[in-house]
Amino acid sequence: MIINYDRKYIEDVKNLLVELQEYIVSIDKEKYNIITPQYREKYIKEVFKAMDEHQGKIVLRPAC
Repeated sequence: MIINYDRKYIEDVKNLLVELQEYIVSIDKEKYNIITPQYREKYIKEVFKAMDEHQGKIVLRPAC
């Protein structure tokens, strides 16, 4: 089942974004990508800004 984002999932979405960035950092042989202590809070703001600008939305698939 796919569900639309709801504010109650904000921490889960932040965790997923951090997990994705950690993976990207781990496979970046040139070490161009980093993850800073501020990444979690700053990146989610950028995601919501882009969603607003492009009329996007977040959809989630809950764990079974």
